[in-house]
Amino acid sequence: MMNNWKKFLPWIMVVLALLTITINSGISASITSIFDTFLKDTFQIDNKHLHLLKWRDAISDLSAAIFVFLAGVMIDRLGPKRVILFGTIILCLAYFLYSKTTNIYQVYGVHILLAVALVTSGSIPNIILVSSWFQRNRGLALGIILTGTSLGGFIATKSPLLAYIESNGWRAAMQLLAVLPFLLAILVILVMRNKPTSNGETKENSTPTRQGSQSADGMEFSAAIRTPLFILLCLCSFCVFYSIVAMIKNTVLYVTEAGYPLTMAVNWLGTYFLFSIIGKFIFSFIADYVSAFYMYALCCILMFVGSLGFSFASVAQLDYLMPIMAMGWGGIYSIGNLLIMRNFGTRAAGKINGTISIVQSAGLALGPILTAYLHDAFSYATGFKVVSILLLLACILSTRLVRHAIPATNASTEKF
Repeated sequence: MMNNWKKFLPWIMVVLALLTITINSGISASITSIFDTFLKDTFQIDNKHLHLLKWRDAISDLSAAIFVFLAGVMIDRLGPKRVILFGTIILCLAYFLYSKTTNIYQVYGVHILLAVALVTSGSIPNIILVSSWFQRNRGLALGIILTGTSLGGFIATKSPLLAYIESNGWRAAMQLLAVLPFLLAILVILVMRNKPTSNGETKENSTPTRQGSQSADGMEFSAAIRTPLFILLCLCSFCVFYSIVAMIKNTVLYVTEAGYPLTMAVNWLGTYFLFSIIGKFIFSFIADYVSAFYMYALCCILMFVGSLGFSFASVAQLDYLMPIMAMGWGGIYSIGNLLIMRNFGTRAAGKINGTISIVQSAGLALGPILTAYLHDAFSYATGFKVVSILLLLACILSTRLVRHAIPATNASTEKF
């Protein structure tokens, strides 16, 4: 009976990782946009100085770039469970401190804590956790858990959060949000396990290591970072991460500045998160049967087409083009992580993911702040045109990824 229960442990880890990413990454990353207009009023920031508000996001992402490699080393040495628990507790503290801020500079400080929480309890440790439990269906498993980044945003935009803020104030809402990571920390302590043990616990669909393979665990860090695939993934990641946050973290301000109500702006964000979830699941599932490299390139094209809604169309056209962009982004986010795990393996996954995340964090930091500066100097349309150019570059680079796939004998026994 006990052994039968242990067969479900891989999928129990998937559910727990999904919950963790939803709370610690999805909700925490999306709520900042919902709070934008309230923070503007509290700290008296006008439309000619939006960069002061967006420095909050830039500082958060720059901090993530600084801490993410260290987080990767911690994951490799301590295992994902301890690192996730640490980040979850930090997130709880950050929400509480956010509610006590009295000026924009204190907000900047809290966002450093949020960055620490994100890199230690967000996608990277959960990807490594689930990859340690899965083999043949790793694409599906990763696709499921990575929907959490969008699921959290969808929950935040479709929940009564906005109404609660309007009734009780944004500070009370921050304190309420602190309860979620506190409860999650208890669940992590009780349920999460780093990897299968010899006590009847096995990987889902596990198979023996192929004769002559270097190791089922994958490549060494020093070898991985010298491959053309690693470099191309870094360049593509910078372009797409810069682009998605430049658009999404300015959506509320962009829409309300055009004269539309705040509720409509939040609903558009909800549409984005919903179609992002769909994209993550669908493209990850397909990537178990069709080359993930081709799926990645297709998703870059979808993002580029969707970005044109911000660059050249009116705000009303977001109804049609935002879902396209969101599905492309969802696919890229899931498949990009899948490509890393399939080609480089889990041996140095913390450091490899951490290094790529440094480049991603640079894009995350620059996207919102440079778009805000271009808005202050010209208009949002100018900043969004830069986004479209970067996504066009990502489309071109993504078509070259398949030429540099890592042979299975150098990475792992899994299929490409």
